[in-house]
Amino acid sequence: MATPASDDDGMTRRHAATLVLDVVLTIVGALLLLTAWHAVVLGDRLAGLAEGARLLFLFMDVGLVGWAVALVALGLRARRGHRRPEAVAVLVACAAGVALNAAAVAVIGLAQGVVHLDHALLAGAATLLAAVAVVPALHRARAARTRAAGIARDAS
Repeated sequence: MATPASDDDGMTRRHAATLVLDVVLTIVGALLLLTAWHAVVLGDRLAGLAEGARLLFLFMDVGLVGWAVALVALGLRARRGHRRPEAVAVLVACAAGVALNAAAVAVIGLAQGVVHLDHALLAGAATLLAAVAVVPALHRARAARTRAAGIARDAS
């Protein structure tokens, strides 16, 4: 059951699109941060891109999936009449995904005998930094657009 766009509490397609953009732009931002870091360390941009992508998708995979699942759960909860997820809830879900990922890397590393927790923490830090930059900006832009649409509708 969809809620109207003017409903302040319900989840709409615009809000769902914002959550999808949160994840996609955070991944892009984290990839840019990791690429820049490794390009400086390795002295080669292409090698930096390859290493950044390797770290993000091999050592942050569980966290990204956990974050996406948490956002889907929050979105489904909002469709049932609860408040839709705001920027703080999205950032907390991201931090929980990073913690879940670090725990998964530690457990798998202990089972294999080689713990790459430093890689997981670097990828997690890049993801959190990107999320802190992207998520509040997207949510502010969506709120401003919604307010402007409400003012225009009230004026007519």
